[in-house]
Amino acid sequence: PEREYRLAVDQVEKIIHHEDQWLMRIDRLIAERNIDGSLEMLGRLEQTRADWPGIAQRVDDLVFADGDVRLREGRREEALMLFEEVSRRRPDYPGLAAKAGACVDEQIAVAVNAGDYRQARVFLTRLIRIAPGAPVFQKHTASLATKAQGLVAEARAASAAGDLRKAALLVEEAVRVWPDASGVASAYKSITERYQRVRVGVTRFSGEPTSYPLPTRDDERHQRLTEMPLFEIASFGSQLAVLSGN
Repeated sequence: PEREYRLAVDQVEKIIHHEDQWLMRIDRLIAERNIDGSLEMLGRLEQTRADWPGIAQRVDDLVFADGDVRLREGRREEALMLFEEVSRRRPDYPGLAAKAGACVDEQIAVAVNAGDYRQARVFLTRLIRIAPGAPVFQKHTASLATKAQGLVAEARAASAAGDLRKAALLVEEAVRVWPDASGVASAYKSITERYQRVRVGVTRFSGEPTSYPLPTRDDERHQRLTEMPLFEIASFGSQLAVLSGN
């Protein structure tokens, strides 16, 4: 039989459960950024006592620590995905906004420098879902808004000078940069209404070589969209062509 031990109650400072000691060990491993070791211990604890208080918090800590390790290694996209998971589980996690901002700051700058504003907006959208009002979000959106408003000013000047095509191209570029900037939507509406264009989806472009000797339907469509003939042949008679005017 097991030996029996007795202690005086007034000599007991505190009682630490075995499961709590397990959690303390997991905390130390997480602090050391030992992701594999903490994940293994946490998984074993969940198998034995899945209902023990504190397990959910350690899961958040582990995911956050894993994201921090990947961020330090330069694997920003992977880190951002982990921080998004922490945000879904615990939006007010301490330090989450700063880490998420560090993930996308350089990526947004690279996208903007390359002119890929769509990718920059994607990263900004992901960041605002994690940390509304993050300083990185405010910095980049202010910069993009300034650039978009500058393009709008150029578009309005071109429109006033009668160069409607240039004005339309400039205001469309402003929309691609940052559509939420003040004045962009109204300028886009007024300028594009004066210079309207048709966009047609095709499976092949006109002018591409084919084995067909005559113009293809793509060639004919391109001609109808780009040329405006003054007269068309309506009929033939007595070796003469009857023309109709447009």
